[in-house]
Amino acid sequence: MIEANFRITFPEGLNARPATMLVAVANSFSSKMVLEYQDIRVTLKSIMGVLSLGIPANVVFKLTFDGDDEGQAYQAIDKIIGDINRLPIK
Repeated sequence: MIEANFRITFPEGLNARPATMLVAVANSFSSKMVLEYQDIRVTLKSIMGVLSLGIPANVVFKLTFDGDDEGQAYQAIDKIIGDINRLPIK
């Protein structure tokens, strides 16, 4: 199991566009991935779960990866969060 803290610096936070990107990557792996913010835990593979947390910009949240491809999943999620943080504001 891998646990790591992340931060979204994209000014709009984890709204629909970045959440969709994140969930799409999560769903390409078999490992269980859990997002935790303010003591609420949701699966990273659920767009509704992720959006329900209303994660704003510049706050820390925790992700847990557990499964056969957890290392690859962690690397892919780390990369997509970096991509999200560089998104242009529309």
